[in-house]
Amino acid sequence: MAREEYKIESALARIEQTWENLNIEMEPHRKTYKIKKTDEINAMLEEHMTTLASQKTTLFYESFKSVIETWENTLT
Repeated sequence: MAREEYKIESALARIEQTWENLNIEMEPHRKTYKIKKTDEINAMLEEHMTTLASQKTTLFYESFKSVIETWENTLT
């Protein structure tokens, strides 16, 4: 049991660390700016959303429900 909880905690910590440390580079585009490297950002986003969805199917979901749902809402 503790191992499964640790896996969830670790995954949530990796998600948080990734987005806290992400540098989003912008480049000029017409009269505004656009994000560079959107493929990499979209790949991370998809991976993290999949991770969060799989955590909702575990027996320990209720213990992490508020954090998981907060991240889902933030990334959505």
